[in-house]
Amino acid sequence: VQLYSAQAHRALEHFLEAVRLDPIDPGGGEPMTGISYAHLMLGRPDEALAWAERAVALSDERLSARRALVAALGAAGQPADEALSALLARDPAFSIDG
Repeated sequence: VQLYSAQAHRALEHFLEAVRLDPIDPGGGEPMTGISYAHLMLGRPDEALAWAERAVALSDERLSARRALVAALGAAGQPADEALSALLARDPAFSIDG
């Protein structure tokens, strides 16, 4: 909710706390994805990319993690073709408009 309320700093604190409290959580890709999005909102594409990569590695099936990875790659000025193809393979209906 804090991400959608333009409170990225506060959201980042909560997501980092979640990862700290349970670093081996099998669902840990969710807070890591949130960390990535928060860094994107704060204009930190390199940090966003690092967290998106961790989120995808931990939760390969999480579409939000894959979307964060594509966005972070683009924001960091890196090619996102491979990441986008992987996202579309899992979610063929994905679109920017959606």
